[in-house]
Amino acid sequence: MSGRLRVVIATTAGPSTVRRITAEDPALRSVVCLAGTATALPISGDYDAFVRRPTGVVERDTGQRVYRVDVDRPIDDGRSWQLGFYLAHQLKLADRLAEDDAPAEGIVWATGTVDSDLKVGPVARVVDKARRSAALLATGPPVLAVAAVEHADDLPAGAAPLAVRSVDEALAHLGLVAPVVRGPVDWDPVDWGPVDWGRAGRGGGVLGVSLLLGGAAIVWGLWQTPRSQPATEMPPAAGQLAAGQPAAPSAGSVPVFAPARVSFDVLESRPVGDACGPADVADPGPQGPREVCAVAFRATNAGERPVRIWLYGAVQGGVREYASRRRHTELAVGILAPGEAAEVRVQPPDWVRRSIDVRGLLVLADGDRPQVAQAFGAIDLLSSAEIDALVDGLHDQDVEVREILHRVIPAR
Repeated sequence: MSGRLRVVIATTAGPSTVRRITAEDPALRSVVCLAGTATALPISGDYDAFVRRPTGVVERDTGQRVYRVDVDRPIDDGRSWQLGFYLAHQLKLADRLAEDDAPAEGIVWATGTVDSDLKVGPVARVVDKARRSAALLATGPPVLAVAAVEHADDLPAGAAPLAVRSVDEALAHLGLVAPVVRGPVDWDPVDWGPVDWGRAGRGGGVLGVSLLLGGAAIVWGLWQTPRSQPATEMPPAAGQLAAGQPAAPSAGSVPVFAPARVSFDVLESRPVGDACGPADVADPGPQGPREVCAVAFRATNAGERPVRIWLYGAVQGGVREYASRRRHTELAVGILAPGEAAEVRVQPPDWVRRSIDVRGLLVLADGDRPQVAQAFGAIDLLSSAEIDALVDGLHDQDVEVREILHRVIPAR
């Protein structure tokens, strides 16, 4: 199969198309987003581990450690996306991935796991995934269906079947070279401008920050940061002031930074069948409603000027030690344009048999704040008490920071 190809991830809810892959700042975390929104999907933590060394294989085989992937349909859980994502990364590296609405000469339909040796493993419900892809197969360019050898008889009719034991076999069929260890990909920080929450472009949509330093060091470093330290300037977007530049009072000038115009809300999702339903306004009761499968914290900019935000949600208490595997934390970092909203979504652990607290933090600034970026860089390593100290330190430095503590009883 040659030419530019579109990659489709087979799911039981229907095919999810990879709309775009964007290399991001290596200091951050990889993320999977729903295209056209600022929503990070629940698999983002697992995807980051799939990319990043030492657990991941994508960084090893592409030289880049952080990516943003945009898909057109939610992918909520499991690992069957790994094969499709890996092939999409290799097509991107070869400049053969059909992104957005670019024409494609073929479609790669894929489902399967990929281990550290690039072996492809079987997954569940392939027949269901094939049935849900019937409309995709009925129209458009030819489809190549790729899965593990165990699913040779389960692949969708109407597609060219390719049952493989390793990704090397799939790459060879696509006319791609087998992966080799590559040098690091240059990432130009000059390209990193304001985040476009609606579309992912080069340097856009940066969600999440890597765990760089120990928790105690972060809190100590925050206290040691001089209050008079100037913010690092970023190249201003059209109509936007650079960090620290005052707004002129004359008519037609850029409005001043107005944090009060940014709202901060908590929402809840409840189970709908086997899925977690859409987020709705949270119950104000002191104990919260039962059967909550997700809690979202949302920031909405009703002002006239873009604002830089750090938006964080996490389950409080002892369960935070499972955060990296259980997706009980999420962080969004970027510039929120007027009229736009961003949210982080946290899944309360369903194995807990009591009410739990979910904490949301929102930091607002009119430009870059190195001390805030440093503090949030290892926030997943901090205890609840250390996060309290972090918040106090931000307040002492006159940084605009807000908190929401919300109690729920997790869905079982």
